[in-house]
Amino acid sequence: MHPAALNTKIGDLASDVKVAVGAMPHVTTLVVTAGDNDGELNPSWDPVTGANNFEVQVNTDPTKPAQWTTKLSSFQSHCIIHGLPSVYAIGCE
Repeated sequence: MHPAALNTKIGDLASDVKVAVGAMPHVTTLVVTAGDNDGELNPSWDPVTGANNFEVQVNTDPTKPAQWTTKLSSFQSHCIIHGLPSVYAIGCE
């Protein structure tokens, strides 16, 4: 392929790339219901415009910020969290 043609192709690809500017807002209207099985929670939240993935974090003691850990990532605005002990806090961003 001629170098000029290659540059044109790269330029075409670059114009399709979308880059987020600034921090994405946190999700709102987080609702958590009991799952069908022990140790399951079903969180859902309002979608965030421009977000294509949500990181779901859990914590056994939300007063200790260092204990928040990522449980899963979801491409949708809902998920099922499996394998939880009886007491947990949940957050999503």
